[in-house]
Amino acid sequence: MDISAIRASIAATPGVGGVHDLHVWSLSSDEHSLSTHVELANGADFETVRTAVAKILHDRYEIEHATIQVEREACDDADGLHR
Repeated sequence: MDISAIRASIAATPGVGGVHDLHVWSLSSDEHSLSTHVELANGADFETVRTAVAKILHDRYEIEHATIQVEREACDDADGLHR
């Protein structure tokens, strides 16, 4: 999996203001999982963004299980340890 491409795809999703704490792992050759924090852009709808990110992950990268933590405000440590 190309983590940079996944990060770029999430960041390019309408309503996304930032992406951090991105983790991707595989339990087998065809079973991929992901967790990430996604910051909302100003005025973006929480559920619309979460659903759009999940669809991109499924359709482009075949990631069936994604935990997407949507944040209304920038995380204090987004550029720190969990980037």
